[in-house]
Amino acid sequence: LSLLLVMMFVTRAALVPARLTPLALAPTHIRAMCSAEQPRPPLPPFTAETAAKKARAAEDAWNTRDPENVSLAYTIDTRWRNRAEFMRGRDEVRAFLTRKWTRELEYRLIKEVWACTGARIAVRYVYEYRDDSMNWFRACGNENWHFDEHGYMKERHASVNDVPIRESDAFFTGPLAGAPTITQASLTLVSDGRERHSDSESSDRSANGGPQGQCPVAGSAGRASGT
Repeated sequence: LSLLLVMMFVTRAALVPARLTPLALAPTHIRAMCSAEQPRPPLPPFTAETAAKKARAAEDAWNTRDPENVSLAYTIDTRWRNRAEFMRGRDEVRAFLTRKWTRELEYRLIKEVWACTGARIAVRYVYEYRDDSMNWFRACGNENWHFDEHGYMKERHASVNDVPIRESDAFFTGPLAGAPTITQASLTLVSDGRERHSDSESSDRSANGGPQGQCPVAGSAGRASGT
């Protein structure tokens, strides 16, 4: 009997490719359950309120400057265009973010929702940083986001322009982790990152972070927890 069992085990092992794991041998529905990632709310279709939360969560994560943490908000096979660089998958995204935050020091970011529909969100943003020679820059950009049904971003297309500034002209101060502090009264993000609105307009902002009846300003909205 013992010899028979050994022969059966050897025969079965010979029929199974060496690289297959126990999960690979499981039924299809079990593999799907084990490999599926947990949903990352808010989930599409997006409203003005949930789009603002999604943008705020992205802002929070990017301000940590943690490539591993940031990459988890994207699908495993996510597709990116960032400026003139194209990426596919989380590994390439992590490598890109590592290079980015090695070069862009004292990085502080704020985002604003421009439009949203279905599973897509468009945002505009401003961030400031310096290089290792103490040259300061303000980067003004636009992003198009496309999410899967679980709330992971499967496409990100970003166009960005850098403007040299003096350190004394920087809008954003405060701790490097978390939301930047805006030195001027209030800031509405525009292409040059300089337009301001009055305190009275700021007081009219809705709980979603934007003027009543308009897309919310993620940079002024209540904070959300992670992407």
